[in-house]
Amino acid sequence: MTPFSHRLTGDDAPASLRKVARPTASAADPPSRGRPSFIEDLPLPEREGGVIWLHQGNHYDHPRHRHEAVELNLVVAGRSHYEVAGRRIPLGPGSLLWIYPDQDHEQAERSPDFQMWIVALGRELLTNTCADGPARPLLERLPPGDQCRHLPWADASWLDRELEHLASRGSAQVVRAGLSYCVLAAWETYCQARPDAPVVSSEVQTAMTLIETDPSLSRQELAELLELCPTRLTRAFTKELGVTLSEYRTRVRVERFAGLIESRRLSHLDACFRAGFGSYAQCHRAFVGHMGCSPRDYVARSGRGSPAHLTPTCGPERKHEPTAQDERTLHPTR
Repeated sequence: MTPFSHRLTGDDAPASLRKVARPTASAADPPSRGRPSFIEDLPLPEREGGVIWLHQGNHYDHPRHRHEAVELNLVVAGRSHYEVAGRRIPLGPGSLLWIYPDQDHEQAERSPDFQMWIVALGRELLTNTCADGPARPLLERLPPGDQCRHLPWADASWLDRELEHLASRGSAQVVRAGLSYCVLAAWETYCQARPDAPVVSSEVQTAMTLIETDPSLSRQELAELLELCPTRLTRAFTKELGVTLSEYRTRVRVERFAGLIESRRLSHLDACFRAGFGSYAQCHRAFVGHMGCSPRDYVARSGRGSPAHLTPTCGPERKHEPTAQDERTLHPTR
């Protein structure tokens, strides 16, 4: 599991996107550390208007290249450096990087756990989506200002989930509409993020990984594993991610619990302990607070084929606490 969400995906870019054209020899090509630039012809599906995939680890090396498509990149795990138009840009979890038409770019280095969403957007989709409104700068060849910002954890986590769900959709109409929505949401989130927001430190990133591995870990246990003062760890978490350590851990537990009950392989009671909660009452309160519905309603919606996982809100919040009868229903063998 990455710091943002569970995922198992394919090797990397779709096969149709791995073909790179011959290096150009034009004198107009921008110089880039003495190495040639490749013009990549991205075969964007016309009906969808763009394509999305998850770039992972060290699956393949992509030479320095450029293309006509606008690229949206969201880092969800690991660290890397990108060289874009002669600039070296550090990337970490939550980094949102825009690459504009004809900009030379290449990944200089990356950690083995590096994962990043790449969304390539066609001109027609961008024109129809951004012609009117605050995202209009995306229609320019090179919008003014910086092109990489670090999003608060809550915003990056939300966008990560939206991209993950969109990548699994099969309908061209749904993908096209989803891409338009994600572009507008990503641009709005990007504009609201601080230009000078720091990339997540190695200490906080390690803490995130430890929580993903074992959500039951306490703050004290995390601090001891990291050899840090608990107060320093908490402050770093809040400063770099925009949420407290406790909030992050609760979100991880809720997402893990949701995945377990949706698979229907465990009872709700077993799933709550597997997700790191201390009791079902604690799990139920956290789930309703984050998802907007009870676990039972969530499973019922997903069981009917409703896309309950596409949004964190399933319906009106339930005000009751689970009863002893609920416990027996959830785990009838006890």
